[in-house]
This record gives sequence, C-alpha cells and structure tokens, in this order.
Amino acid sequence: MRDMLVFLLFIGVLPACFLRPWFGLLAFTWLAYNRTHDLAWGFAKALPISQLIAVFTLLGWILWEFTPLNMKDRRMKAMVMLLAMIGLSILCNTLRLDAQLDRYTDLVKIILIALLTATFVTNRDRLRQILLCITFALAFYG
Repeated sequence: MRDMLVFLLFIGVLPACFLRPWFGLLAFTWLAYNRTHDLAWGFAKALPISQLIAVFTLLGWILWEFTPLNMKDRRMKAMVMLLAMIGLSILCNTLRLDAQLDRYTDLVKIILIALLTATFVTNRDRLRQILLCITFALAFYG
C-alpha cells in the first residue's frame, strides 16, 4: 500500500514537472532532502523517481522556460571549472576508469541540478519557496 502511494504520488507529479519546471525543481528538492521513496518497502524503493523528476524538469525547462544558465556569477564558473578539472584528471588517470566514470556522471548530475537551481531562483519569492521546501522536507522527520 505504501509503495503504491509513493509511486502514484510521484508519477502523478511528472506532468506538472514537465509543464512547470519550477515545480519540478521543488519536487526534486523535496526528494533530495526527504527521501520519501526510502519509506517504501517494495518496488517503489528501487525506482529512479528522482531521476525521472529531474529528466522531466530538464525537458520542461528546455521546452517552456528556457533561460540560459547564469554564468555571470563566479561561483557558477567555479563549479563548471571544477567539473572540467575533475574530468581532465580522470582522463589522465586510467586506473579503474569505469568506476571513476560512474562517480563522475553522478557529479555531473549534481552540478547540473545546482546550476539549474541557481538559474531558477531569480527572486525573493522563489528563494523563500525553495527554503520552505527544504524546511518542510527536513521537518517531516522531526
């Protein structure tokens, strides 16, 4: 029962993530901090729900709300430079390349969502919304 509830909740959110990428980012943030799918015991625990929400959010961002990534900020440039430097160091070191590339793809996903978050948080209201989402996600267990 719990699996079906978690599954239906987050599969039902996917169209909203596609049509409203900001809502998709809030849903992804909720899952990142709350880990709701870990409360399930069956099939929903192993589903890549976060990845689905991230893909639908990225597709919605590209199709509906595309604004270029804000690369004017030096912190954004530093994240991209860090990603490039780590990628270069992985290419220079071929020891256990397969394991390093798996971890590197995880890092690329994390940096991409961080860049997308910085692009979406454009005003005080959105900052407040994402902070409330993080607060409620953590307060759920409190």
